[in-house]
Amino acid sequence: MIRYLLPLLIAASATAVNGQVSSRPVCLGDSAFALGPVRIGEEGSTALVHLDSALEIRRDTLEGADLLFPLTHYRYHDFELTISRASGKVAAIRALGPDVHTPLGLHLGMSRASLESSVPPGALRATGPSTAEICGRGLATSMTLAFDSTGRVVELILYGYYPKQ
Repeated sequence: MIRYLLPLLIAASATAVNGQVSSRPVCLGDSAFALGPVRIGEEGSTALVHLDSALEIRRDTLEGADLLFPLTHYRYHDFELTISRASGKVAAIRALGPDVHTPLGLHLGMSRASLESSVPPGALRATGPSTAEICGRGLATSMTLAFDSTGRVVELILYGYYPKQ
């Protein structure tokens, strides 16, 4: 979970998932960082107004970089929403089911090939043999993805870091 609280670092010579080498990553705009009815960086209170009652609410504090990050997690049927209690902003959204999509159509269960054709060339970056990420232009925003042995998306998490203002 600390991944969304640290700045996103992408090596300039990283290899894209499709094997193409790019000197600069292609990062997506803030509008791409939404899942279902919620977007990264939006006021948590605004996001919660538009949602039904959460199935589960959990509070915790994440430690990192000599700082404490108080978080509240709201679990719904298709996704989990994380709000930073320090900034009041939506800090993470985790897909829990295939029926919730990003504005680009990314969702759990989609094939790796479909995912690659849904994002601009150079946007999807390999981070391991079965993992990848997409960077955003916002403050440390990213999407992390994991694939199963058949190349289907089994994990989709959107992250953002919005410090207390």
